[in-house]
Amino acid sequence: MSSTAQPPGLMKAVRTRLENEVFKAPSETARQIGCVLVCDEWSLSLLGTCFKVNDLTKHGIPLVESLKLPCGAKGGRQSLPRYPVIYLCRCNRQNIDCILNDWKTGTSEQPKDWDVRPYAEAHVFFTSHAEKGLTGLLLPAKLLAQHLKTFKDLRMDFLPVEPHLYSLEVEKDLHSFFSKQRSPAEVEASVNNVADRILDVIQTMGDTVTVRHQKGGKCTIAYQVAKRVTQLQSERMGTNKGNTTLLILDRSLDCMAPLLHELTYQAMLLDILPKQSGVEVSPDTTPARARVITEGKNYTLDEQDELWCRTRHQHIADSGPIVSKEFSDIVSNSKALNLRNNYGSQTSSEDMAEAVKDMPFIQAKIKNYQLHINLHDVLMKQLKEGGLDAVCDIEQNLATKETAEGMKADKDDLKKQFEAYLEMSSNTSHVNKVRLMLLYIVSQGPVSKDRQAKWIGSLAGKGTPSWQTGTGAGSATQLINNLSLLDVVTEKKKWYQSKSKEKKKARVDPQSYDWSRYVPGLKSIAEAVVSNDLSEAGCPHTISDEHVSGSASTSASAGRSARKSEGVTHRSWGASLRGSDAKTSGPGSSTTAYSDALPWSLQKATKGRVYIFMIGGTTYNETRSIAEVISEKETEIVFGSTSVINSDKFIRGLSDL
Repeated sequence: MSSTAQPPGLMKAVRTRLENEVFKAPSETARQIGCVLVCDEWSLSLLGTCFKVNDLTKHGIPLVESLKLPCGAKGGRQSLPRYPVIYLCRCNRQNIDCILNDWKTGTSEQPKDWDVRPYAEAHVFFTSHAEKGLTGLLLPAKLLAQHLKTFKDLRMDFLPVEPHLYSLEVEKDLHSFFSKQRSPAEVEASVNNVADRILDVIQTMGDTVTVRHQKGGKCTIAYQVAKRVTQLQSERMGTNKGNTTLLILDRSLDCMAPLLHELTYQAMLLDILPKQSGVEVSPDTTPARARVITEGKNYTLDEQDELWCRTRHQHIADSGPIVSKEFSDIVSNSKALNLRNNYGSQTSSEDMAEAVKDMPFIQAKIKNYQLHINLHDVLMKQLKEGGLDAVCDIEQNLATKETAEGMKADKDDLKKQFEAYLEMSSNTSHVNKVRLMLLYIVSQGPVSKDRQAKWIGSLAGKGTPSWQTGTGAGSATQLINNLSLLDVVTEKKKWYQSKSKEKKKARVDPQSYDWSRYVPGLKSIAEAVVSNDLSEAGCPHTISDEHVSGSASTSASAGRSARKSEGVTHRSWGASLRGSDAKTSGPGSSTTAYSDALPWSLQKATKGRVYIFMIGGTTYNETRSIAEVISEKETEIVFGSTSVINSDKFIRGLSDL
């Protein structure tokens, strides 16, 4: 991202609020002196998605420090009595105690002229809701009260992950909402927390919403959250109706999406990369930032990395060639590099001066491209040699119920193909076998206990991790049983299928590869929402007498094949990895698949925005699908979830139910 570019959508709204409400809180004179920004880890992540360090300096903030470090203590933050401090953090007991510790008065042993103030003045901003019981703890701090200039509840308790995506980062979100071990009071607390934070997003964007929810009874999680959002909006904004739509969904909508291998650059990096590859994704990776360790060096992939932002949603078969070509163009067109390679008596002083000025920028850019080329090489090697070709074929056949050639798949053939993979011992992953077993049950329907036992038995005694076999919590048996808690949506439960008998125009999707045929159900629903074509029967309004003018039925159906439509352009990339070139058929084939579906397409949005929220975690193939809808429909979707997950997180969450 260039220094002048601003991310669109939610990120831009967050950035604007922080600039106007937080950074400008100190007086202009104070900002000219310089302010200290003290943040907790959550707020540091929030800042990192919207700003560079240089951006903060321009706002009079030359120093950003961690709240958890004690002020004035050895190894902690330095007391700066001449400088204002801005506290930006969540409202919780730990953070409030840290603020209070900063403003403790000095002792009698200190010199009389010693300034007991840690900072010249204090401006306190809470990103989460400031509860009276907690904020009241600040009142007895006399020194703080004397120098407290600003105290504000921002209600910004969410993390922008991408321009169109935010996460609430709810730990163990599947357990919080779907586990039978949770008491009604605990579930209600989780519902209230999520609903309150969803409304924070809507207020930040300056909207009010009419709420709709995934079909189900009044006991469903989607309904409970939707109802609570409606109540809170009435309390905080004085209305139950809105200028746009908020649709609440939950993970039971589509349990196939988190089990499939998604072959975009971002998803592969955060899902299939083995530790023995020489590249490691750091444990402190968050949805908004991927920390990569390679050759002993640490790299951060986030919104500040323009190349990462442009390629993360692209299919790995497309992003790799694009990165390599751009790298070659940079090297061949760089005056600095050409001058170094062709230095001679004909070189003018002007050319030399320009080359010297350009060299640091070119070197940094080349280093960044080399990192991404290396990561692509590692991922492609894993895809070719890691046994993913077989499992991806089976996954797509099971999920779409059709073959790579577009023919209806025979159920017996699917079972034989699946069971043959379970019996394979070489070049196969036990994790993939568990994923495939769960996918088979979700996609093909109930399986007898005897057959389940046979499949699970084929995993035992082959070095399988403890959470995948056995009979205890987290075992393969328990994972299968816990699927029922998610009320898995199968082909027989297409509750959002269109009531309209009119056949709609077939859709052309040129980004369909053999191993990427499955289209998440979320994409169809998103298309219906932005087209004002979502059925009331499938996604009712939370308040029964509220109806959207012109709402009709939707043609959405959960998880379908990308080549169901006539005229679809299909590229057989799966075959190309077996030694043949990628095939194309029909117009529109391009080596820049997904490139038009990048979040930056929000800059050309012309239609009104809508809100969609997924309870229980969203997957990388779903976030990519939302980006595609944004581009194809030229609209703005603010998409959020309780967390962003890969298959491993989903399975571990399933084991905790």
